[in-house]
Amino acid sequence: MDKCKEVQHYIEEFDKGNLSLKKECEFVSHVNQCKYCREELEIYYIIKYGLDESEDKELKSFGNLNDEMKLCLETFDFSSLVDLKLKQSIKKCENIKTWNRYNKLRYMLVQLVMIFTIIVFLIIRFY
Repeated sequence: MDKCKEVQHYIEEFDKGNLSLKKECEFVSHVNQCKYCREELEIYYIIKYGLDESEDKELKSFGNLNDEMKLCLETFDFSSLVDLKLKQSIKKCENIKTWNRYNKLRYMLVQLVMIFTIIVFLIIRFY
């Protein structure tokens, strides 16, 4: 239950995209497994977008959403909106993790080339 409280504390930050990669991955993983936290996320969207009668504010807040998400908001399909946001976040986490793995491999390759260069230099210099 403590994990649920922690996750629910991050709902607004998740919506704004302000979570670190690690926190976002943990958040999404928990929300996908916990029906209570998923309901809380859905309620958050209902309150944020569904109960707001100001169309100008609502349209401005749609700016960072894709067309599929905008359609969910316009039709008040908040369950589908949660699904889309979670899928988008999972894809983002996977892409960043993959990018980080490639960066580590590139870094190791550069180090190996540098070591090889030093060895070759020493061989040429002293032989």
